[in-house]
Amino acid sequence: MRRIHLCNHFHCDPIFTCPQSVHIAESVELARQFVDVVAEDSEFTCILSEIDYLQGWWNTYPESREDFLRFLRENRIETSGSYSEPNENSVGGEALLRNVVYGQWWLVDYLGGRGNVYM
Repeated sequence: MRRIHLCNHFHCDPIFTCPQSVHIAESVELARQFVDVVAEDSEFTCILSEIDYLQGWWNTYPESREDFLRFLRENRIETSGSYSEPNENSVGGEALLRNVVYGQWWLVDYLGGRGNVYM
Protein backbone atom coordinates (compact mmCIF):
# COMPACT_ATOMS: atom_id res chain seq x y z
CA MET A 1 0.00 0.00 0.00
CA ARG A 2 1.29 3.44 -0.87
CA ARG A 3 0.74 6.40 1.37
CA ILE A 4 0.46 9.97 0.26
CA HIS A 5 1.30 12.70 2.74
CA LEU A 6 -0.07 16.18 2.14
CA CYS A 7 2.14 18.83 3.71
CA ASN A 8 0.68 22.27 4.27
CA HIS A 9 3.33 24.74 3.18
CA PHE A 10 4.19 27.22 0.49
CA HIS A 11 7.25 28.05 -1.55
CA CYS A 12 8.83 31.48 -1.90
CA ASP A 13 10.38 32.53 -5.23
CA PRO A 14 10.84 36.25 -4.61
CA ILE A 15 12.78 37.11 -7.73
CA PHE A 16 10.74 35.32 -10.38
CA THR A 17 7.29 36.89 -10.14
CA CYS A 18 7.75 40.47 -8.93
CA PRO A 19 10.20 42.66 -7.03
CA GLN A 20 11.66 40.81 -4.08
CA SER A 21 10.35 43.26 -1.48
CA VAL A 22 6.75 42.76 -2.64
CA HIS A 23 6.96 38.99 -2.70
CA ILE A 24 8.68 38.76 0.68
CA ALA A 25 6.01 40.99 2.26
CA GLU A 26 3.30 38.71 0.84
CA SER A 27 5.17 35.63 2.08
CA VAL A 28 5.59 37.09 5.58
CA GLU A 29 1.84 37.70 5.68
CA LEU A 30 1.15 34.16 4.50
CA ALA A 31 3.45 32.80 7.22
CA ARG A 32 1.50 34.86 9.78
CA GLN A 33 -1.73 33.31 8.55
CA PHE A 34 -0.29 29.80 8.86
CA VAL A 35 0.86 30.48 12.45
CA ASP A 36 -2.56 31.96 13.28
CA VAL A 37 -4.34 28.84 11.99
CA VAL A 38 -2.02 26.60 14.03
CA ALA A 39 -2.92 28.70 17.10
CA GLU A 40 -6.64 28.45 16.39
CA ASP A 41 -6.90 24.80 15.31
CA SER A 42 -5.18 22.18 17.49
CA GLU A 43 -5.39 19.64 14.64
CA PHE A 44 -3.69 21.83 12.04
CA THR A 45 0.02 21.40 11.38
CA CYS A 46 2.23 22.92 8.71
CA ILE A 47 5.73 23.28 7.38
CA LEU A 48 7.28 26.74 7.39
CA SER A 49 10.51 25.96 5.68
CA GLU A 50 12.17 29.01 4.21
CA ILE A 51 14.24 31.62 5.95
CA ASP A 52 13.35 34.04 3.11
CA TYR A 53 10.01 34.67 4.83
CA LEU A 54 10.54 33.23 8.32
CA GLN A 55 13.21 35.79 9.20
CA GLY A 56 10.84 38.55 8.07
CA TRP A 57 7.97 37.02 10.03
CA TRP A 58 10.21 36.62 13.11
CA ASN A 59 11.17 40.31 12.97
CA THR A 60 7.66 41.60 12.16
CA TYR A 61 5.67 39.60 14.74
CA PRO A 62 7.84 39.31 17.87
CA GLU A 63 4.70 38.95 20.00
CA SER A 64 4.06 35.55 18.38
CA ARG A 65 7.55 34.11 18.86
CA GLU A 66 6.78 32.20 22.06
CA ASP A 67 3.75 30.54 20.45
CA PHE A 68 5.80 29.70 17.36
CA LEU A 69 8.56 28.10 19.44
CA ARG A 70 5.96 26.14 21.43
CA PHE A 71 4.40 24.91 18.17
CA LEU A 72 7.86 23.75 17.06
CA ARG A 73 8.32 21.80 20.31
CA GLU A 74 4.83 20.30 19.93
CA ASN A 75 5.57 19.26 16.31
CA ARG A 76 2.70 21.40 15.05
CA ILE A 77 5.06 23.50 12.94
CA GLU A 78 7.94 21.83 11.14
CA THR A 79 10.96 23.52 9.65
CA SER A 80 13.18 22.20 6.92
CA GLY A 81 16.87 21.59 6.94
CA SER A 82 17.78 24.25 4.40
CA TYR A 83 17.72 28.02 3.88
CA SER A 84 15.22 27.79 1.04
CA GLU A 85 13.92 25.26 -1.43
CA PRO A 86 16.74 25.07 -3.94
CA ASN A 87 16.42 24.10 -7.52
CA GLU A 88 18.96 21.29 -7.53
CA ASN A 89 19.03 21.33 -11.33
CA SER A 90 20.59 24.79 -11.47
CA VAL A 91 22.84 25.01 -8.41
CA GLY A 92 26.29 23.63 -7.80
CA GLY A 93 27.42 21.47 -4.95
CA GLU A 94 28.85 24.30 -2.87
CA ALA A 95 25.66 26.37 -3.16
CA LEU A 96 23.54 23.40 -2.14
CA LEU A 97 25.76 22.68 0.87
CA ARG A 98 25.71 26.33 1.94
CA ASN A 99 21.92 26.27 1.66
CA VAL A 100 21.75 23.33 4.08
CA VAL A 101 24.42 24.68 6.45
CA TYR A 102 22.79 28.13 6.73
CA GLY A 103 19.36 26.54 7.07
CA GLN A 104 20.52 24.22 9.82
CA TRP A 105 22.09 27.11 11.69
CA TRP A 106 18.99 29.31 11.64
CA LEU A 107 16.14 26.81 11.73
CA VAL A 108 17.72 24.23 14.01
CA ASP A 109 20.29 26.02 16.15
CA TYR A 110 18.66 29.46 16.40
CA LEU A 111 14.97 28.49 16.53
CA GLY A 112 15.38 25.05 18.03
CA GLY A 113 13.57 23.28 15.19
CA ARG A 114 14.49 19.77 14.16
CA GLY A 115 15.05 20.09 10.42
CA ASN A 116 13.73 16.58 9.76
CA VAL A 117 12.07 17.62 6.52
CA TYR A 118 14.17 18.64 3.55
CA MET A 119 12.25 20.77 1.12
